[in-house]
Amino acid sequence: MNKFVIVVVLVCLGLVSAGRNGGPPEKHGGGGGGHSGERYGGSSGTLASKACANATVAQSLVTQMQALITQLTSNGSFTAALQQRAQELAYYNNAANTPLLTSNCTQYFAGVTAATALDKAAQMAQIQYTNVANNLIQGIFRSVGVYYKGGRYEK
Repeated sequence: MNKFVIVVVLVCLGLVSAGRNGGPPEKHGGGGGGHSGERYGGSSGTLASKACANATVAQSLVTQMQALITQLTSNGSFTAALQQRAQELAYYNNAANTPLLTSNCTQYFAGVTAATALDKAAQMAQIQYTNVANNLIQGIFRSVGVYYKGGRYEK
């Protein structure tokens, strides 16, 4: 049980240290900023500011994302990874969002940010549900005098 708690704490610390918005640190910008809109949104050095500076680059990025999503979806090995980014990937694949890319590129990537935030919230909720379930299971074992030690259950 203690090992599981330590792993969960390390995962949470890793998410926090990766950036306040839960994403990886930006290559040239530190930890991704304290506002969820900064990573994909409009501040300098973000994906939106770089991609939206050139309409061809923005369209190419989205087209490549859509092709990659299609490729990964056809390979069952990536199902779990794709589920963790379901909202973001659905946003990229939603044809209704495509006109926004050309009319208001920054807003398009703000939509990507919002979808990513939903995915991160779902992931955190799943971690909490897993923790609750594990604690309940461990409680049953403890109630009969069995404890988890060194990767196995002992009396």
